[in-house]
Amino acid sequence: MTLINSNMTLLKYADDSAYRFQIEYLDQSIVYTNHSIPYLINDALKIEGASLKSREHYAKYVLNISKLLPILIYASEDFVLFPTSAKSNYNYMLINSKHIVHIDAYKHYTKLLLINQQTKVIYHENHIISRKLGESLRLIQFQKHHLYRQNLSANIKKVVTL
Repeated sequence: MTLINSNMTLLKYADDSAYRFQIEYLDQSIVYTNHSIPYLINDALKIEGASLKSREHYAKYVLNISKLLPILIYASEDFVLFPTSAKSNYNYMLINSKHIVHIDAYKHYTKLLLINQQTKVIYHENHIISRKLGESLRLIQFQKHHLYRQNLSANIKKVVTL
């Protein structure tokens, strides 16, 4: 079982100094790990036969951006993780865009309301979170449109050959 799955809410540097990262889930459980972020993401992407590098290239192509790229994990489940800052930042997080219901902006932090009615306080500016959330939702929309067109053309080919 992979640690990164569609029930994951966020991944960030661990509060416990014995570990590098912590992964938080919708049921409010927390898993600590010393594996690197690329290792965790590539492990989750094995199911779809993809890699972190290929998903980054895809996001660059679709969104026409080059920094803080959202990562499409499972296309069929609308599971996209978006970063809140550069990987070297001590407040670095990857957030599951599907679980955010509402964003409240405050002077020095942002409060996220999640689908399980839990709130999460993160110390990043609201405009960055909003922009990255929007980019990840556009990535999901593009992927859905692409899959729909692909399925539609496959169905048309079936009808024509019958």
